[in-house]
Amino acid sequence: MGKTLAVISISLLIIVIVVLFPKVSYNDSDSTIEACNCIGIEHENKCFGLTFECSVIGKTNLKKPQPTRDGVDLTLLLDKSKSMEGPPLMEAKKAASELVDLMDKNDRLALISFDKEAKLLHEFTNNKEDLKLTIENIHAGEDTYYLPALKRALENYQKNSQSRDKKIIFISDGLPTESE
Repeated sequence: MGKTLAVISISLLIIVIVVLFPKVSYNDSDSTIEACNCIGIEHENKCFGLTFECSVIGKTNLKKPQPTRDGVDLTLLLDKSKSMEGPPLMEAKKAASELVDLMDKNDRLALISFDKEAKLLHEFTNNKEDLKLTIENIHAGEDTYYLPALKRALENYQKNSQSRDKKIIFISDGLPTESE
């Protein structure tokens, strides 16, 4: 009975210590510094358990640093064949412009349009305005040949790409002229 009472007393003492000593925490969402009581495990100013009696003790302009990532070299292959004329090409160009908007500052994009031949319209760049202007000026052409566009993308990577991730984005209606 004495040992059980001692264990209960130690457990209560630990809970009382945790409750009586508030933990300072940082709230990412609104940059506040709060003092909260924590019942549970506290690790790196985070409470894994129940927090209560929180009070704001300050604000900061400091934000947690965002992880940086290396840029990506994207190649956009855009089908401009006769079958893409009208709404399909307009939707493809809209999707391409939205992709440009999503680019991170470290990303670069090269633009290749294709119909019966593949044309490098823009070398790797992160200049969003130039890319969007080039995309706007794409007009429907003739037959659809995928392989020359893919080969042109590979050549462009070998010639101009830096040593970082490489991705090809292929926008087409899926109607090739020849069986490739």
